[in-house]
Amino acid sequence: MEQVIPQIKNSTEWQKLWVNVFHTSEQLKNKIKDLLEPYDITYQQFNILQILQQAHPEGLSTKDISERMINRMTDSSRMVNRLKEKQLVKKCTHPEDARQVCVTISESGLKKLDELDAALPGIDDMFCGLDVEEAEVLNELLSKACKDEEQDA
Repeated sequence: MEQVIPQIKNSTEWQKLWVNVFHTSEQLKNKIKDLLEPYDITYQQFNILQILQQAHPEGLSTKDISERMINRMTDSSRMVNRLKEKQLVKKCTHPEDARQVCVTISESGLKKLDELDAALPGIDDMFCGLDVEEAEVLNELLSKACKDEEQDA
């Protein structure tokens, strides 16, 4: 890692860790962006489709979508509107609160996710240096590291 990011050479292990996680995250975002680009969809839009697929057929309010997104800084209302323009989601008045909008994934949205599922194994290639057991350990360690932060959110 020190060859890739020279500024971590004389850093503490904790500093190396967060730089390494950040660097890996950026590489992963770029890989996902490249894989999704031919499908005319952003990662944030993909995340919303995945969230709505899990809630299908009921749907969710834009507030609920925002709370479940990986990147909570994303303007979910704007993303939902773009997905609606692409006919991947539908919007209607929320059945429990007329002041809110209920968003559901459309049949076209479900088909788009099926197409994307075929492309996503390419992301796994980024972790080809790990075997399944190492991937499990890394998942556990990352979950453990973020546990306190998620409780504060």
